[in-house]
Amino acid sequence: MMTDNAHILPAGTRLNDKYTIERYLGQGGFGIGYKARRTDTGGCCAIKEFFLNQFCFRDSAQPTVYSKGLKHGVFEAYRQKFYEEGQLLQRFNHPNIVKVMDSFSENNTAYIVMQFIKGETLHRKVKASGRMKHAEAVNMMGQLANAVDCIHRQNFLHRDIKPGNIMVTPDHRAVLIDFGAAREYEPDTAQQRQHTIMYSEGYAPLEQYLAESDKGVWSDIYSMGATFYFAVTGETPMAAPTRKIENMNEPLKLVRDMPQTVNRTIMKAMQMEPKDRYQSVQEFMDDLLNRQRPVKPDPPAPPATPVKNPTTPPPRKTKPKTVTFGRGEANIARIDDRKVSRIHARIIRCENGAFRIADLNSRNGTFVNGRRITGETEIKSDDKIQIGDTHLQWRKHFPDEPPPPTGSDEKKPNGCLTAPLWIAGIVLIIICHFFINHYSLIF
Repeated sequence: MMTDNAHILPAGTRLNDKYTIERYLGQGGFGIGYKARRTDTGGCCAIKEFFLNQFCFRDSAQPTVYSKGLKHGVFEAYRQKFYEEGQLLQRFNHPNIVKVMDSFSENNTAYIVMQFIKGETLHRKVKASGRMKHAEAVNMMGQLANAVDCIHRQNFLHRDIKPGNIMVTPDHRAVLIDFGAAREYEPDTAQQRQHTIMYSEGYAPLEQYLAESDKGVWSDIYSMGATFYFAVTGETPMAAPTRKIENMNEPLKLVRDMPQTVNRTIMKAMQMEPKDRYQSVQEFMDDLLNRQRPVKPDPPAPPATPVKNPTTPPPRKTKPKTVTFGRGEANIARIDDRKVSRIHARIIRCENGAFRIADLNSRNGTFVNGRRITGETEIKSDDKIQIGDTHLQWRKHFPDEPPPPTGSDEKKPNGCLTAPLWIAGIVLIIICHFFINHYSLIF
């Protein structure tokens, strides 16, 4: 860390003709933080300046930033990543994610303008006041989980969740900050193995110490568990590489009145093998809050009913069936389309034989007859469905499906399948795939 203040912009410095520096807030490895005000409205804000510790300097009489010990191309690459952090954060609108209002380049460096959050980091709070009470920590983790889930739904990983990157306000609101390490995440592609090495010791999983390793939502979940560990024990968790040769103390060994649910959730989230951790933020919170869904027993079989008229079959009862569409997940109808989310949409066959389609919080939405749907909506024969850039057309039934038996006045509802046809599966006819990318879905 630098020991002098020559590199810090003095109070009164004007930036981008819109902001005036009021005071210095702090410095990290990649930037300097300032409290500032807008010159037009007088509103308070925080400004983060790109300034690589040990690799940047400025003349105290000038605001221009210069690099030292780095090739110009390397400095430019780091500065561009910093600028992209500001662009990324502007995509999120969530009460537990810091709000970015502006980003710009000036003085041979880059700046990100954010909301000014009153409070202190979780790290500073725990170090000053001691470990958090269990109920307080669980409430904070619920807020953090909401923020991380929002990030994951946009196909991003934060990659640096830790107490120093979480602000706690006086009204106990937790806000996730510093997205400098965040990267887009595409599951089941080589990209997830090519992230640069980025880790905070004690809070990063083992895979983040390696450039060529599988990284995913489970990586952020490890960091959530480690942050939870620090909040309820007041101690930094053991670094992941050290845990390969030494056993880390469970929270329950450090805090005797630790609830079993808290201890269990932390230790599962921090499993060394990614496959042994929670695979989603929802799983993490469900286990923490004991929200396991009870398994309903099968209903008793109805009593046999004698057939009065052999020529008239009994009414056919259909059980609800579903098929899920997406990209990159097992046991679903896979669509190789980059605009299709991992788990994108689901078609549901109702008990009355009707069909409904539901969007599963996809990134690019699901459309029926050109209209983006929210929740569930019924689909009828010849409706046009769009999932990503893939177009599907709903058909009434198989062309060679036999008519109802003679003497039966039962009418077949639109989209209704007999059980053998449903079990046979879904037939996807690809029409002009390489020219118009249009599919016809036949049930």
